[in-house]
Amino acid sequence: MQKSKNQKTVAWVLLGGGATFVLTGMLIPKGDLVQEGWLANSYENDGIKGVFELTGILSMLGSIPFFTASAKNSKRAMSISFQNETIPQIQKNSFAYRSVPSLKLRLNL
Repeated sequence: MQKSKNQKTVAWVLLGGGATFVLTGMLIPKGDLVQEGWLANSYENDGIKGVFELTGILSMLGSIPFFTASAKNSKRAMSISFQNETIPQIQKNSFAYRSVPSLKLRLNL
């Protein structure tokens, strides 16, 4: 479960960071006109805007595998888990509770 939680955190950080980068790229002003073209004009800040937007989009796309891996590991962790169970054991004519490592298997029906 911890691995799934860490993967989900990474996925949300990538998604949020990517959205922030895209928004920053959109909010950067165009700047002065550098070159007037037939189809499109070239502005002073086009390069930095493109870098921010491309980095943001790639970061958001990179979060998708982490979300899917998190869901897969979460399902796997729900079905099989290791934990310490406390069970009563007879010890010198009395019960003593001891921690015993156990494997828990849950079947979803």
